Amino acid sequence: MPHCLARVWRHLRQSKLTAYAVLLLGPMFLRPAAFVRHPKGPQPIYARLPGMWGTPLLAATLYAGVMQSFYEWLAWREMSRPEPAMPAADYLHHLHFIRFELGLWTLGAAFIMLYMLALLRWLYHFGSTRVLRRWRSDILDPPFKYFVVTTAAWGLWFGLAAKGMALGLWQSGDGDLQGYLALRMEQHATAFLVCLLAVGAFMHLASHNRQAGMKALYGGSRKLLLLVEAVPVGIALLVLWLMARQ
Repeated sequence: MPHCLARVWRHLRQSKLTAYAVLLLGPMFLRPAAFVRHPKGPQPIYARLPGMWGTPLLAATLYAGVMQSFYEWLAWREMSRPEPAMPAADYLHHLHFIRFELGLWTLGAAFIMLYMLALLRWLYHFGSTRVLRRWRSDILDPPFKYFVVTTAAWGLWFGLAAKGMALGLWQSGDGDLQGYLALRMEQHATAFLVCLLAVGAFMHLASHNRQAGMKALYGGSRKLLLLVEAVPVGIALLVLWLMARQ
């Protein structure tokens, strides 16, 4: 590879934009087997990108900004009242200090939560594969890195949805988010339909990719995958039923 191309590739591998692109598009192509090292062949490029273990931090950064935006909107609403609880100067002084602390706490809480969710997902499938391998030797060990990256990917998508809500609150002014969205949908019906179809296509491809990837993890058996995924659903329904009887 020429020297200039090698420098460009090194820059792309280390860029946060590349990591964000992997997270945004990841649900449509990330699969567990890609994060398992094979002696006979190399891993896909995206599985070898540096910084994949820290992808939950990228999603957590978005949540920190969203929480700050919500807090600023609440402060703005309070300052816009005819008789606010305190002068505007005091609100701005208070906002200056609280905004940083709120963002920092949100960043830490979101990062820990995303990693905990990834850990819980991995532990469940790790235990399931260990039990089922007694009867099926072709079942693979679930790579923890896959669950970290995919949890961060979905966390980023939910964070973008929350960011859209925050922007909608600022645009609506009076906080009537539902009315503002209805008005925008009426004014831009075609664009809204295109976005809705795009989201539907993304969800379909992401669901198909996940099913195919997890099925390969369980030896290509769709029945085993359905059984493993049905257990937590059955437990949740049982808990709800027991709670309803009390």
